[in-house]
Amino acid sequence: MTRSITRRWLPVLAVIGIVLGLAACSSATLDGPGPALRITQSDLDQALRCITPSAAAPATPSGRNPVLLIHGTGITASESWDGNYASTLPALGYATCTVQLPNRALDDIQLAAEYVVAAVRQLRRDHGRRVNLLTHSQGALEARWALKYWPDIAGAVDDFVSMAGSNHGTPTADVICLQTIAACTPAIQQQRPNANLLAALNANESVPAGVSYTSLYSLTDEIVTTLPPNYSPAVNGATNLLIQSLCPARLVTHLQFLTSGAVYYAVLDAFEHDGPADPARIDTATACLSLSAPGVQLNDYLAANGTSYLAALLSVATGRGAEEPPLQAYAAPR
Repeated sequence: MTRSITRRWLPVLAVIGIVLGLAACSSATLDGPGPALRITQSDLDQALRCITPSAAAPATPSGRNPVLLIHGTGITASESWDGNYASTLPALGYATCTVQLPNRALDDIQLAAEYVVAAVRQLRRDHGRRVNLLTHSQGALEARWALKYWPDIAGAVDDFVSMAGSNHGTPTADVICLQTIAACTPAIQQQRPNANLLAALNANESVPAGVSYTSLYSLTDEIVTTLPPNYSPAVNGATNLLIQSLCPARLVTHLQFLTSGAVYYAVLDAFEHDGPADPARIDTATACLSLSAPGVQLNDYLAANGTSYLAALLSVATGRGAEEPPLQAYAAPR
């Protein structure tokens, strides 16, 4: 009798098992592999702000990848991107989103990277396309951390463009932290050239297969320097493009990356072609004659480079001193 009942229920149990298995697969696809995110869904949702292209934006037969803008140390997403790429890219037909890193990107970069992970997954689901990442300064670290430690993010990203990325740290962080002043916040500790976070990030440095890496840098960047031994912006395996190789006389400071016309045309070249930016394709006559990116008015240009710099200085100066956060277990040396 018991054997008969068991035999009768076997098909039902099999169906239930299949349904549960599919649900588990669906959940894994949604959450993705890699470390579990510790940030609440509510905070992740609030950090993401998206701007859709206007009806007047040009359309292409294949469409355009959505773009995620990731800001740097001491400023907000709005201060960093409003008035430049958050308006110019949607006008070109790119769905464009900003992600607000916590506490003006002064907290633990490992936690801030989780906001990037969640944002990339959301854009991938919403648009059904791979995502382009445009980062400035510290934003390159959050993006690279996400690409390195969450395997599904590399498969969801097409282009990664770093503007003045502090990929190997900055002497400015050393100056701040060696003075033991209150401004030495977790993220600034993590951008010291000898930081544990940078050692983990750059260990066995390589770029994920399938992602096109472009790193843009300037000889006149006063924050992320290009002097030996700390050739910070360079990423092994990326196209490392010096702005002065396009426009020899161009002055591009750290914050001017956000509005520079020469930088803008290099960014677009990466986004609009397969692979990383190629200086041979860039119209240097147009790029070098453009003080600011098209659509960025002079007052916006001055505001972005003035108020953002002041906001960054104030936020860093009033930050609370801290030691470098310990590496998370998934990143700690084994």
